[in-house]
Amino acid sequence: MTYFKSRNPEILLIEDNPGDAELTKEAFSFCQNKINVHWACDGDIAMDFLLQRNGFKNVLTPDLILLDFNLPGKDGKEVLYEVKRNLVLKKIPVIVFTSSQAQKDIIRAYNFHANCYLTKPSTLEKFKETALAIEQFWLQFAKIPDRQHYSKSQPCQEGQHHKTCFRSKNIDYDISYETITYSVFFWIINYF
Repeated sequence: MTYFKSRNPEILLIEDNPGDAELTKEAFSFCQNKINVHWACDGDIAMDFLLQRNGFKNVLTPDLILLDFNLPGKDGKEVLYEVKRNLVLKKIPVIVFTSSQAQKDIIRAYNFHANCYLTKPSTLEKFKETALAIEQFWLQFAKIPDRQHYSKSQPCQEGQHHKTCFRSKNIDYDISYETITYSVFFWIINYF
């Protein structure tokens, strides 16, 4: 079963280590589909690519992002945060693909709405297995938005979809809509 019938899937690999980038690109060359892997070597270049600016005006929006957390300059945590607060980019699945096995990084990745957290393999064979698993799940079985549903990327403005902030008795509150929805749901169940 192939989800991408009329075109090749596009992956943005955000990775500062050229060796790991080459291993990842080579591993994806063994996949069933021809997958176009684009490489950004730091977080700033990745955001330029995703926002189609600074020389990346005509690039295709990726179907999937592989993100290393440990990047120079704008690190992977910042990139993940920016992607997931952007009204358009947040629809792109982000797989954190990093060498860190630290629980704090895993928790932070999911707190910033990563779709998956994978630790980088240590051999080419394991890279191939990982690439095949990513292809099978994310590019064949999982349903992700078609590229036609992406429009020019606009950052989420404070108070627009992502969060609402208000003041009450000189106390600042920062509440996500998910928290409000859960609280209302919990209240309805317990009230009735």
